[in-house]
Amino acid sequence: MQFNVQRSSGQVKRILILLAALLFFSLLAFYLGGREFGVPLLLLSLLAAVYIGVDQGRLGWRYEIDEDGLTVRRTIKRYSIGATSIDKVSPVNAAKVAGRIESYRSGSHREAKGNKQVALGRLVGFSSLPIPLDGSQPDSDATYVLVTLKAGREYILTPSDPDRFIQALRDTIRKAR
Repeated sequence: MQFNVQRSSGQVKRILILLAALLFFSLLAFYLGGREFGVPLLLLSLLAAVYIGVDQGRLGWRYEIDEDGLTVRRTIKRYSIGATSIDKVSPVNAAKVAGRIESYRSGSHREAKGNKQVALGRLVGFSSLPIPLDGSQPDSDATYVLVTLKAGREYILTPSDPDRFIQALRDTIRKAR
């Protein structure tokens, strides 16, 4: 079962602005640098624009749940979490997300005892919505999903349909046990 990721309207605007700026820069470099410099840069910029568009679109980033567990798919990367390694799945709001991040930043969470940056990156790395790590509140309109592994690791996910996602993942975990 596939689940699309949440996107805020601001995020979509930023992606479109980035793609437009990249195209404008490429055309400007082509015009000012001539063919020798402009053509390779234009091609590289177009490849980067296609990659960004695909990664942020429906073909790129998504969550998949099957009998083996959860897979987070990006355009090139894929990360799998086995159903038997998941302890619990629960919805969390923005305040709880901010509290989790603070526990990682302060080092009070057991996963953050080593490298805090790695632990924070793991915590928020599969969220499609930007989550500020500086102590400010994340997007309060979003519903986040907290996946906790038996080993203590946590992941904040942002599927477009959190309730259905949670139910599907809980069903998979129950069947795996």
